Amino acid sequence: MNQEYDFEDIDDYLHGRMSTADRQAMEEEISRNAELANRVKAQRAEAHILQLLREEYLRKQFDDWEKEPPPVLNQVARKNKMVWRWTLITAIGLILLVAGIYFFNTKKNNEKEPASKEPGQSLDTSQHRVPYVQLQDTVDPDKEVKPTAPTQKNYAGLHKRFFEEGQFRITLMGEQSPTDPEDTYEQALTAYEQKKYLEALEKLQPVDPGREPEFRYLRAYTLYHLKRYAEAEKDFHAFRDYRYTDKAFDAQWGEVFCLLAQLPDEDALKRLNGVLKVIRSTENPNAEKARKLINALK
Repeated sequence: MNQEYDFEDIDDYLHGRMSTADRQAMEEEISRNAELANRVKAQRAEAHILQLLREEYLRKQFDDWEKEPPPVLNQVARKNKMVWRWTLITAIGLILLVAGIYFFNTKKNNEKEPASKEPGQSLDTSQHRVPYVQLQDTVDPDKEVKPTAPTQKNYAGLHKRFFEEGQFRITLMGEQSPTDPEDTYEQALTAYEQKKYLEALEKLQPVDPGREPEFRYLRAYTLYHLKRYAEAEKDFHAFRDYRYTDKAFDAQWGEVFCLLAQLPDEDALKRLNGVLKVIRSTENPNAEKARKLINALK
Protein backbone atom coordinates (compact mmCIF):
# COMPACT_ATOMS: atom_id res chain seq x y z
CA MET A 1 0.00 0.00 0.00
CA ASN A 2 1.37 3.39 -1.02
CA GLN A 3 2.06 5.93 1.70
CA GLU A 4 -0.11 9.03 1.71
CA TYR A 5 1.84 12.30 1.66
CA ASP A 6 0.15 15.46 2.99
CA PHE A 7 1.03 19.15 2.70
CA GLU A 8 3.54 19.05 5.58
CA ASP A 9 5.36 16.04 4.11
CA ILE A 10 5.73 17.83 0.79
CA ASP A 11 6.90 20.98 2.58
CA ASP A 12 9.56 18.98 4.47
CA TYR A 13 10.67 17.45 1.19
CA LEU A 14 10.98 20.80 -0.57
CA HIS A 15 12.92 22.38 2.29
CA GLY A 16 15.33 19.47 2.79
CA ARG A 17 14.04 18.49 6.25
CA MET A 18 13.56 14.79 5.42
CA SER A 19 16.00 12.05 6.24
CA THR A 20 17.82 10.47 3.31
CA ALA A 21 15.72 7.30 3.50
CA ASP A 22 12.39 9.17 3.65
CA ARG A 23 13.46 11.44 0.81
CA GLN A 24 14.38 8.50 -1.42
CA ALA A 25 11.10 6.77 -0.62
CA MET A 26 9.12 9.88 -1.50
CA GLU A 27 11.01 10.40 -4.76
CA GLU A 28 10.22 6.81 -5.76
CA GLU A 29 6.56 7.46 -5.01
CA ILE A 30 6.64 10.68 -7.05
CA SER A 31 8.01 8.78 -10.03
CA ARG A 32 5.11 6.30 -9.80
CA ASN A 33 2.29 8.61 -8.74
CA ALA A 34 1.42 11.35 -11.25
CA GLU A 35 -1.09 12.95 -8.88
CA LEU A 36 1.57 13.29 -6.13
CA ALA A 37 4.07 14.62 -8.66
CA ASN A 38 1.60 17.35 -9.68
CA ARG A 39 0.98 18.28 -6.05
CA VAL A 40 4.72 18.58 -5.39
CA LYS A 41 5.17 20.68 -8.51
CA ALA A 42 2.31 23.01 -7.55
CA GLN A 43 3.52 23.39 -3.96
CA ARG A 44 7.07 24.14 -5.15
CA ALA A 45 5.76 26.84 -7.48
CA GLU A 46 3.63 28.33 -4.70
CA ALA A 47 6.59 28.43 -2.29
CA HIS A 48 8.74 30.09 -4.91
CA ILE A 49 6.12 32.75 -5.61
CA LEU A 50 5.71 33.50 -1.90
CA GLN A 51 9.47 33.84 -1.53
CA LEU A 52 9.62 36.29 -4.43
CA LEU A 53 6.81 38.34 -2.91
CA ARG A 54 8.60 38.51 0.44
CA GLU A 55 11.84 39.55 -1.21
CA GLU A 56 10.09 42.23 -3.26
CA TYR A 57 8.43 43.56 -0.10
CA LEU A 58 11.77 43.55 1.72
CA ARG A 59 13.46 45.37 -1.17
CA LYS A 60 10.76 48.05 -1.08
CA GLN A 61 11.33 48.48 2.66
CA PHE A 62 15.05 48.98 2.08
CA ASP A 63 14.37 51.49 -0.68
CA ASP A 64 12.03 53.45 1.59
CA TRP A 65 14.54 53.35 4.42
CA GLU A 66 17.40 54.65 2.24
CA LYS A 67 15.26 57.67 1.35
CA GLU A 68 14.78 58.56 5.03
CA PRO A 69 17.27 60.79 6.91
CA PRO A 70 19.69 58.90 9.15
CA PRO A 71 18.49 58.31 12.73
CA VAL A 72 19.46 60.99 15.25
CA LEU A 73 21.57 59.76 18.12
CA ASN A 74 20.41 60.57 21.61
CA GLN A 75 23.11 63.17 22.25
CA VAL A 76 20.93 65.08 24.72
CA ALA A 77 20.67 62.12 27.10
CA ARG A 78 24.42 61.55 26.92
CA LYS A 79 25.11 65.24 27.62
CA ASN A 80 22.72 65.25 30.59
CA LYS A 81 24.47 62.20 32.01
CA MET A 82 27.86 63.91 31.77
CA VAL A 83 26.52 67.07 33.46
CA TRP A 84 25.05 64.97 36.28
CA ARG A 85 28.39 63.23 36.93
CA TRP A 86 30.38 66.47 36.98
CA THR A 87 27.81 68.04 39.35
CA LEU A 88 28.24 65.10 41.73
CA ILE A 89 32.03 65.35 41.60
CA THR A 90 31.90 69.11 42.30
CA ALA A 91 29.53 68.61 45.26
CA ILE A 92 31.82 66.00 46.84
CA GLY A 93 34.81 68.30 46.38
CA LEU A 94 33.01 71.21 48.09
CA ILE A 95 31.95 69.02 51.03
CA LEU A 96 35.51 67.84 51.59
CA LEU A 97 36.82 71.40 51.29
CA VAL A 98 34.40 72.71 53.94
CA ALA A 99 35.22 69.80 56.25
CA GLY A 100 38.95 70.45 55.83
CA ILE A 101 38.61 74.18 56.65
CA TYR A 102 36.50 73.41 59.72
CA PHE A 103 38.97 70.83 60.98
CA PHE A 104 41.91 73.21 60.46
CA ASN A 105 40.22 76.11 62.33
CA THR A 106 39.17 73.88 65.22
CA LYS A 107 42.67 72.52 65.63
CA LYS A 108 44.14 76.04 65.54
CA ASN A 109 41.74 77.27 68.26
CA ASN A 110 42.56 74.30 70.48
CA GLU A 111 46.26 75.08 70.32
CA LYS A 112 45.54 78.55 71.85
CA GLU A 113 43.71 77.07 74.93
CA PRO A 114 45.73 76.09 78.08
CA ALA A 115 46.70 72.44 78.19
CA SER A 116 45.48 72.06 81.82
CA LYS A 117 44.12 73.93 84.81
CA GLU A 118 45.71 74.53 88.27
CA PRO A 119 46.76 71.46 90.27
CA GLY A 120 43.86 69.82 92.00
CA GLN A 121 41.34 71.01 89.45
CA SER A 122 39.82 68.55 87.04
CA LEU A 123 40.35 69.02 83.38
CA ASP A 124 37.13 69.68 81.50
CA THR A 125 37.89 67.95 78.25
CA SER A 126 34.54 68.91 76.82
CA GLN A 127 35.88 72.40 76.15
CA HIS A 128 38.81 71.06 74.16
CA ARG A 129 37.24 68.12 72.37
CA VAL A 130 37.87 68.21 68.65
CA PRO A 131 34.78 67.33 66.68
CA TYR A 132 35.16 64.00 64.95
CA VAL A 133 35.40 64.31 61.21
CA GLN A 134 35.45 61.20 59.05
CA LEU A 135 38.11 61.89 56.45
CA GLN A 136 37.58 60.31 53.08
CA ASP A 137 40.14 59.78 50.38
CA THR A 138 40.43 63.11 48.64
CA VAL A 139 38.64 63.19 45.32
CA ASP A 140 40.70 64.90 42.69
CA PRO A 141 38.33 66.02 39.90
CA ASP A 142 41.21 65.99 37.44
CA LYS A 143 41.88 62.33 38.17
CA GLU A 144 38.26 61.23 38.32
CA VAL A 145 37.19 58.92 35.50
CA LYS A 146 35.40 61.13 33.01
CA PRO A 147 32.40 59.99 30.98
CA THR A 148 33.51 58.96 27.54
CA ALA A 149 31.96 57.69 24.38
CA PRO A 150 31.31 53.91 24.25
CA THR A 151 34.48 51.90 23.70
CA GLN A 152 35.12 48.62 21.93
CA LYS A 153 35.25 46.96 25.36
CA ASN A 154 31.57 47.82 25.93
CA TYR A 155 30.60 45.81 22.87
CA ALA A 156 33.16 43.01 23.18
CA GLY A 157 31.60 39.68 22.30
CA LEU A 158 28.24 41.15 21.32
CA HIS A 159 28.67 40.30 17.64
CA LYS A 160 29.60 36.71 18.57
CA ARG A 161 26.49 36.41 20.70
CA PHE A 162 24.24 37.35 17.77
CA PHE A 163 26.27 35.60 15.05
CA GLU A 164 24.49 32.85 13.09
CA GLU A 165 26.27 30.51 10.72
CA GLY A 166 25.07 30.46 7.13
CA GLN A 167 23.31 27.61 5.31
CA PHE A 168 25.56 26.83 2.36
CA ARG A 169 24.47 23.41 1.13
CA ILE A 170 20.67 23.74 1.20
CA THR A 171 18.58 26.07 -0.95
CA LEU A 172 14.91 27.00 -0.78
CA MET A 173 13.76 23.91 -2.68
CA GLY A 174 15.98 21.52 -0.78
CA GLU A 175 18.45 21.05 -3.61
CA GLN A 176 22.05 20.28 -2.69
CA SER A 177 24.99 22.48 -3.70
CA PRO A 178 27.38 21.03 -6.31
CA THR A 179 29.61 18.24 -5.00
CA ASP A 180 32.05 18.14 -7.92
CA PRO A 181 35.57 18.09 -6.36
CA GLU A 182 36.80 20.21 -9.27
CA ASP A 183 34.18 22.88 -8.65
CA THR A 184 35.78 26.08 -7.30
CA TYR A 185 32.87 26.86 -5.00
CA GLU A 186 32.90 23.33 -3.58
CA GLN A 187 36.64 23.60 -2.90
CA ALA A 188 36.10 26.94 -1.13
CA LEU A 189 33.24 25.50 0.93
CA THR A 190 35.34 22.50 1.98
CA ALA A 191 38.14 24.82 3.10
CA TYR A 192 35.62 27.00 4.97
CA GLU A 193 34.18 24.01 6.83
CA GLN A 194 37.73 23.06 7.83
CA LYS A 195 38.21 26.64 9.11
CA LYS A 196 40.88 27.32 6.49
CA TYR A 197 39.45 30.75 5.83
CA LEU A 198 42.36 32.24 3.89
CA GLU A 199 42.35 29.28 1.53
CA ALA A 200 38.58 29.59 1.11
CA LEU A 201 38.90 33.31 0.34
CA GLU A 202 41.47 32.64 -2.38
CA LYS A 203 39.05 30.23 -4.07
CA LEU A 204 36.24 32.79 -3.95
CA GLN A 205 38.16 35.61 -5.62
CA PRO A 206 37.28 36.83 -8.10
CA VAL A 207 33.56 36.11 -7.85
CA ASP A 208 32.14 33.88 -10.58
CA PRO A 209 29.71 36.22 -12.46
CA GLY A 210 27.39 33.30 -13.21
CA ARG A 211 27.10 32.38 -9.53
CA GLU A 212 27.57 35.77 -7.90
CA PRO A 213 25.03 35.46 -5.04
CA GLU A 214 26.34 32.03 -4.09
CA PHE A 215 29.97 33.18 -4.08
CA ARG A 216 29.25 36.45 -2.25
CA TYR A 217 27.27 34.66 0.45
CA LEU A 218 30.12 32.29 1.32
CA ARG A 219 32.73 35.02 0.92
CA ALA A 220 30.90 37.30 3.35
CA TYR A 221 31.02 34.66 6.09
CA THR A 222 34.66 33.92 5.26
CA LEU A 223 35.61 37.60 5.59
CA TYR A 224 33.73 37.78 8.89
CA HIS A 225 35.78 34.93 10.34
CA LEU A 226 38.93 36.69 9.12
CA LYS A 227 37.76 39.74 11.12
CA ARG A 228 37.47 41.84 7.96
CA TYR A 229 34.07 43.03 9.08
CA ALA A 230 33.62 46.06 6.79
CA GLU A 231 34.31 43.95 3.68
CA ALA A 232 31.96 41.23 4.91
CA GLU A 233 29.25 43.85 5.48
CA LYS A 234 29.57 45.01 1.86
CA ASP A 235 29.07 41.48 0.53
CA PHE A 236 25.99 41.00 2.72
CA HIS A 237 24.70 44.44 1.70
CA ALA A 238 24.93 43.45 -1.99
CA PHE A 239 22.04 41.03 -1.48
CA ARG A 240 19.64 43.98 -1.37
CA ASP A 241 20.10 44.22 -5.15
CA TYR A 242 19.45 40.53 -5.87
CA ARG A 243 15.79 40.20 -6.72
CA TYR A 244 15.66 36.40 -6.80
CA THR A 245 17.52 34.80 -3.90
CA ASP A 246 16.56 32.74 -0.88
CA LYS A 247 19.41 34.22 1.18
CA ALA A 248 18.00 37.74 1.58
CA PHE A 249 17.06 37.39 5.25
CA ASP A 250 20.32 35.60 6.12
CA ALA A 251 22.33 38.36 4.44
CA GLN A 252 20.27 41.01 6.21
CA TRP A 253 21.16 39.51 9.60
CA GLY A 254 24.76 39.17 8.38
CA GLU A 255 24.85 42.96 8.07
CA VAL A 256 23.76 43.16 11.70
CA PHE A 257 26.51 41.07 13.27
CA CYS A 258 29.16 42.63 10.99
CA LEU A 259 28.07 46.10 12.13
CA LEU A 260 28.11 44.99 15.77
CA ALA A 261 31.74 43.99 15.31
CA GLN A 262 32.54 47.53 14.10
CA LEU A 263 31.06 49.34 17.12
CA PRO A 264 31.56 51.87 18.69
CA ASP A 265 32.13 53.51 15.29
CA GLU A 266 29.32 56.08 14.97
CA ASP A 267 28.72 55.48 11.25
CA ALA A 268 28.40 51.76 11.93
CA LEU A 269 25.93 52.52 14.72
CA LYS A 270 23.79 54.62 12.36
CA ARG A 271 23.75 51.85 9.75
CA LEU A 272 22.92 49.29 12.43
CA ASN A 273 19.95 51.34 13.65
CA GLY A 274 18.70 51.55 10.07
CA VAL A 275 18.92 47.80 9.44
CA LEU A 276 17.22 46.97 12.74
CA LYS A 277 14.44 49.43 11.92
CA VAL A 278 13.76 47.63 8.64
CA ILE A 279 13.80 44.21 10.30
CA ARG A 280 11.32 45.30 12.99
CA SER A 281 8.99 46.92 10.43
CA THR A 282 8.51 43.86 8.19
CA GLU A 283 7.24 40.32 8.55
CA ASN A 284 10.78 39.16 9.08
CA PRO A 285 11.97 35.89 10.69
CA ASN A 286 14.69 37.90 12.41
CA ALA A 287 12.31 40.36 14.10
CA GLU A 288 12.49 38.69 17.53
CA LYS A 289 16.29 38.57 17.43
CA ALA A 290 16.31 42.24 16.48
CA ARG A 291 14.14 43.04 19.52
CA LYS A 292 16.56 41.21 21.84
CA LEU A 293 19.51 43.01 20.28
CA ILE A 294 17.88 46.42 20.71
CA ASN A 295 17.37 45.63 24.41
CA ALA A 296 21.00 44.53 24.72
CA LEU A 297 22.18 47.82 23.24
CA LYS A 298 20.23 49.96 25.72
